[in-house]
Amino acid sequence: MYHSEPGSSHTKDGRPCQDFSLATIVATAEGDVLLAACADGAGSAQFSSIGAELACGQLLETISSPLQAGLIVSQISAEDFSAWFRSAHEALIAKANEIEVAPRELACTLLVAVASAGATACAQIGDGAIVIPDNTDYSTVFWPDNGEYANTTFFLTDPAFETHLVSRVLRGVEALAMLTDGLQRLALDFRDRRPHAPFFGPFFNALRMADSADELVLPLRGFLNSAAVNERTEDDKTLLIATRQTRVCA
Repeated sequence: MYHSEPGSSHTKDGRPCQDFSLATIVATAEGDVLLAACADGAGSAQFSSIGAELACGQLLETISSPLQAGLIVSQISAEDFSAWFRSAHEALIAKANEIEVAPRELACTLLVAVASAGATACAQIGDGAIVIPDNTDYSTVFWPDNGEYANTTFFLTDPAFETHLVSRVLRGVEALAMLTDGLQRLALDFRDRRPHAPFFGPFFNALRMADSADELVLPLRGFLNSAAVNERTEDDKTLLIATRQTRVCA
């Protein structure tokens, strides 16, 4: 299950949600593979909502082809991710040229997870987090990548974006969560640099017990737009939860 909800500040100002999330299942030689991505458009960028949606769509489309052609998730390399993110970067540059704006106006972060029964490959540029169960606790695959100053990060449209692209291939991952920076202060402990277990545990448990992920989408939307969340963040927020026990749906 996944959803992106506009922040309360965006609702007041009439701005669109600049987050975007997307997930799909691809049939491959090693079985079904989950592709999941989310992006957070820069608040200062005029068309970052377009950039976030385009980046997620382009990235998942680009990754799908080699998987369907026989690439095994455990064999995904840092070079593969660089090429795939470069394709998304080039799509944003082309879109910026098409609408005659600077590429910075489509700036967004980008996170992706590629999960099969045998392995999970993840990559990220910018802030936000991919969270996985870690024995009885939880851990981030990468810690959010913020810039030198507060409220800054790195974007897919940056000319040198590849210098901030990180990737890993993991085994034994039975579930994962993905979030944008609008939820970081609620979901992550910045002092100990770990996820808050009480935040993630109920979501994973609910998804494992659900007959269908469909029944959890409305509650997820309600949570993201709740007073308890909006009192702690005015930013757009995205949350994606996936487990092997059930399917992912919008």
